[in-house]
Amino acid sequence: MTNLSRKQESGIFREAEKYAMIDPGIAGIKEELKKAKDIISQYWMKYNEKDGYWYAKVPNPKRGGKKTAIKRRSKKALEEAILEAHYRRTGEAANVNAPSFSQLYPLWRAYKIRVKEHLESTAIRNDGCYRKYLKNADWIDRDICEIKPIEIRKWMKITAADRAPTKHDFTNLHGIINGVFTFALDEGLVDEPIAPFISGIGRNGRLFTPMKSQLPEYDATQVYTKEEAEKVLAQLQWDHIVDLGIRLLFWTGLRIGELLALRWDDISADYSEILVRRRLTSQKEGDRYIHPVLEGTKGKGSYRRVLIPPDVLQPIILAARKINPDGAYIFTNKGDEPMTQGSFASRLRRICRWAGVDFKSLHKIRKTVVTELIDHHLPMPFIQSQVGHASAQTTENCYHFNNKTKYENGRKLAIALTDFLPFVSGT
Repeated sequence: MTNLSRKQESGIFREAEKYAMIDPGIAGIKEELKKAKDIISQYWMKYNEKDGYWYAKVPNPKRGGKKTAIKRRSKKALEEAILEAHYRRTGEAANVNAPSFSQLYPLWRAYKIRVKEHLESTAIRNDGCYRKYLKNADWIDRDICEIKPIEIRKWMKITAADRAPTKHDFTNLHGIINGVFTFALDEGLVDEPIAPFISGIGRNGRLFTPMKSQLPEYDATQVYTKEEAEKVLAQLQWDHIVDLGIRLLFWTGLRIGELLALRWDDISADYSEILVRRRLTSQKEGDRYIHPVLEGTKGKGSYRRVLIPPDVLQPIILAARKINPDGAYIFTNKGDEPMTQGSFASRLRRICRWAGVDFKSLHKIRKTVVTELIDHHLPMPFIQSQVGHASAQTTENCYHFNNKTKYENGRKLAIALTDFLPFVSGT
């Protein structure tokens, strides 16, 4: 039996009914828990500080239904014993269960989106992690209050050892489990946080499959080299609306969702700036995905003005206006609806094939731009402002790669070291 607080009744079930994102059976839990609370309130119950036990008086069938004292170590155990005795006396079937982890997960998911702590994309990523690792766990369909934290700790260790997830996957898994249990704690469904029991598990690096970023060839797959970028740009056509957008990505490092949400009034009159203030998103609606445009950008540093040379931006915008004179968005082929990311990704894949270079995603164009800005020693605050990063650590650690060829790196190495070391010729 779980702790029957008012917060529990007015919180978790209100959210469940509002979002209708959990199994319909959970709606009946509210009525059952209220009924159990009323039953328990009819019995005398007290905590004895001297021996640390909870006491109550319940009907004893061996004594003709006369009440006798029972004791338990916890209030929860005593409440269960009271209900068991009551149902035994009345002949009713006990049917009081707390929600399971699997029932709470979609409720927690909806709550995190509602309070704007998760984006829809974050929720979709968590859904994938849930299906991959948690869906078949042997404990997720049990009452949340019956799951012991030490069980979760052991399960996470065994899962990491047997499945060898990447560090990123394991971090997502940790976040889901901690998040759902914290939600359950806030609602009075469990008595203790799970965080102390599962912290530190991810410190053993031997448990995880190496992430791509740890492999030697990773940098070459993340950014376009100067030669590759030139080949791609040479294939872009001025009378193709998608090609104009790809060209603009190479000059600005915009997120693809930001590019697709651009309107004509986001371009400054002198063609020197682009105002970034909205984004195209991807959200799941039933069994399909929709792509609404949301006001506001990804993070607090993303609402910004992006500088661009006017002699670069003006011909791109004029060419786009010629192709799409009546569209609400710059990059659209359906009147008032912006194009989708898939259209741009398919076109870029085709362009890369024509150019004879390995395909790298639209987001990797953004990484290429950031890498070039850093390598050319532009001030970090300016780079952050240009690409919309709130943290310089994100800019440096996640977007700066080596996109130079072996020859270029060797030449730079020679220049750097000959400035420091005297040249010694062989004898």
